Amino acid sequence: DDKLMRGNRSRKADSASFHAFVSPNFPPLATLGLGVQVNQSVLLDPPKGRFRIHVDMEAKVVVVKLTPTFDMDALQAMAAHHPNLRALVLELYG
Repeated sequence: DDKLMRGNRSRKADSASFHAFVSPNFPPLATLGLGVQVNQSVLLDPPKGRFRIHVDMEAKVVVVKLTPTFDMDALQAMAAHHPNLRALVLELYG
């Protein structure tokens, strides 16, 4: 495609197209053509401090991608099998 999008604001919208990614709630950072047109108004300022890695994070988290035909019994069985689970993140279709 001809757009540079912010990764955390874009998503895949079509798996069968060359224009597969969209950013419906945020404008592109730049548009590519014969040249590069940078959208300066949406660029972030450079970081002011040193880079830090957060290591104290919860590990008992499961991310489940669900399709329209998901099996609710399987989801409930997985949750019941892990009683110490702290979070269940559901990625849903549509």
